[in-house]
Amino acid sequence: GVFLTAIFFTVSPEFLQGVFPAFTAFMARITTVIPAMCAVIALAVVRSGGKPILNIRTATKAVPLGALIFGGAVVAMSTPLSRADVGVTAWMGESMKPLVGSLPPVVIILILVILAVTMTNFLSNVVTMVVFFNIGISVLPQEPLLLAVFGVCIGFASSMATLTPSASIPAPLFFGEGHVTMQNTFQYNMVFVLCAFAAVMLVIYPLAQLVV
Repeated sequence: GVFLTAIFFTVSPEFLQGVFPAFTAFMARITTVIPAMCAVIALAVVRSGGKPILNIRTATKAVPLGALIFGGAVVAMSTPLSRADVGVTAWMGESMKPLVGSLPPVVIILILVILAVTMTNFLSNVVTMVVFFNIGISVLPQEPLLLAVFGVCIGFASSMATLTPSASIPAPLFFGEGHVTMQNTFQYNMVFVLCAFAAVMLVIYPLAQLVV
């Protein structure tokens, strides 16, 4: 019940905005951190059989702090990276022009998809999509159909995130001390990353050319 309540208050601003605007505005201000903290407090306070449901000291030792610190650092960097007024994406696009400007468009798309599939496993999907789409606009020929195909490819590539907590919300839930660890999760997910890249270039790219 506590878990479902925390999930509800986390996602409610997305689907209740038109029904309860004041409530969703309040939830947007407190962000997703407060519901999670309240859930932890509730589990530590509520007792079952004379013991708290969540032992804070034991739970803290089981948390992969390295993964959480990494995720927090990446999330903190993501917003300024994607903001137009900061100018990072424009600078990256201008910097790449001399390097890839003379290459065929399909090769440029190939390079950007590789970078996007890689970076989306460390950044959020939205940030990756914004950054690499803006770079693509800077370095690709200004042909509407080509940019539309590129947008489809970069959208799919930016969604292939499973590797780290900063990219995939469930990631911290399956890291642990047993058979599923950060090391072997990284190894197996690298296979997924390679398959995702192949799928985008061999399936999504040709389909986008036919549909767009």
